[in-house]
Amino acid sequence: MTRILVILLLMQGVVQAQNSFRLLEPLDFEKAIRETPQGVLIDLRNVENYMKGHIRKAVVIDFLRDDFKEYFQGRYPKKMPLLLYGQSAENSEHTGLYIAELGYENVTVLKGGFENWIRKSRPYRSVSSEFKPLGYVSKENYSHLVREKKWVLVVFHEDFCDPCDSMGLAQLQAENPDLHVARINFQTNGEIAEWQNIRQNPTLILYKEGIQYWRGTGAITKEKIKEHIY
Repeated sequence: MTRILVILLLMQGVVQAQNSFRLLEPLDFEKAIRETPQGVLIDLRNVENYMKGHIRKAVVIDFLRDDFKEYFQGRYPKKMPLLLYGQSAENSEHTGLYIAELGYENVTVLKGGFENWIRKSRPYRSVSSEFKPLGYVSKENYSHLVREKKWVLVVFHEDFCDPCDSMGLAQLQAENPDLHVARINFQTNGEIAEWQNIRQNPTLILYKEGIQYWRGTGAITKEKIKEHIY
């Protein structure tokens, strides 16, 4: 069973999760880090996201690696205090539940994941050679974003998006004064990606006066997008 299927199976256990581990807001999580010097702070995201920004002293173990269970259990004793976080609220809690179900007895999870940490302006470090301050798109911000103009095209993409470069989005916006094009990296905005059910790179959502009007995925031409704007 792949790790993604495990996560889907755990989606029904969020209520149980709160009884399996401590779930703390960023300020309390930061305090728990200071007060647990013998514990291990673990970033459960992939290495690329870890390099862009992570909590100081965190070690990275990609939860989606094929041998995660064997590697994790071989490295950490069941009684060791563990402080964990993922990218967003959902995957942080699901991974926390999974690790607690492996028999770990002292698990603390960052509520809202690293996105919530950024949103609450907590400090982080980056090892990226091209450091850029990390942004966060909340549901409230997103709701304002899709109402900026009559037409708003939101482009959800990963770090590397070859189709995005060939769509002519800048020209599309220049040719349509009532259109605003917004790009959102769904790898670093997991909460919004989960909320909008983003599964493919890229995914385009076109809004008219704040209401979703059209949605498409993959390599889409500028002309195809223009067919939906009037």
